[in-house]
Amino acid sequence: MQLGSILYVAFVLAATSSPTDVEAFMKEFAAKRQGLERVQADFRQTTVFDKDTDEAAGTIFYRAPKRLLMRYEPPNATLMVDNQRFYEYEPEDRQLVIYSVTEPAQADIVFFGFDNDLEALRRSYELTLERNDTPEIPYTLHITPRESAKEDAFFRSVTLYLRAEDYLPVRLEVVKEDSTVHTVFQNYKKNPPTDTFVDVLEVPKGTKVIVDDQVQEVVQEEHKRFPLNEVPAASQADPSGGNAPTPDKPEAAPPVQQRRPTVTETPLPPPSAK
Repeated sequence: MQLGSILYVAFVLAATSSPTDVEAFMKEFAAKRQGLERVQADFRQTTVFDKDTDEAAGTIFYRAPKRLLMRYEPPNATLMVDNQRFYEYEPEDRQLVIYSVTEPAQADIVFFGFDNDLEALRRSYELTLERNDTPEIPYTLHITPRESAKEDAFFRSVTLYLRAEDYLPVRLEVVKEDSTVHTVFQNYKKNPPTDTFVDVLEVPKGTKVIVDDQVQEVVQEEHKRFPLNEVPAASQADPSGGNAPTPDKPEAAPPVQQRRPTVTETPLPPPSAK
């Protein structure tokens, strides 16, 4: 089973601004993202292979500055990306795989649309903005790896179709060597209440934890959270409905050796029963 995908968001399109190039678009894109701390949305994915097609659906959660969690519909396989560290949980196998990518650009593409720093993305990828005639979807953004990043890239191209209302993508297409992933996003919630927000991965007793291809432990507690000892956003809500402060220095997960993800470990493809 494979995991992954990406998601992108913004704010309200200013009536007086009509960016016609990437530079102007980037400035407006960043301005529209001010104040965005959490994002939640539903997604549906179709992955097309040469002789087969996979369907998947679930919910995605993003917390600033760089944490993204994707929870697929039952059996609830989960992918979490925290900066450059990836966590892939397979409940059917009772297994959690943890690894880090070697290049920041490999993680930057995951957070594009959430993070304000599009310049970091441009260092490794070409961004091409296309103006559409459809008022509801005024922009299409094409992303391709630069020559210097092609060796580390796990896709050939990414295309985003952005709606006018707030630059959220209505559709995402990822072209890989062996497949094409089509994702549709809907039911967006910007800065949703923390009592229903999921930003920590929790695995049950008996889960095998594998770090950089080595078995690190078998969970002995009833449940264990990753990153280690972090308090979920849902547990931080105070009685008045506000958010209690996050601990200043949560205990970090044990360091892992960095390695480049394999094709089956990329954050872009959806679950597969292959």
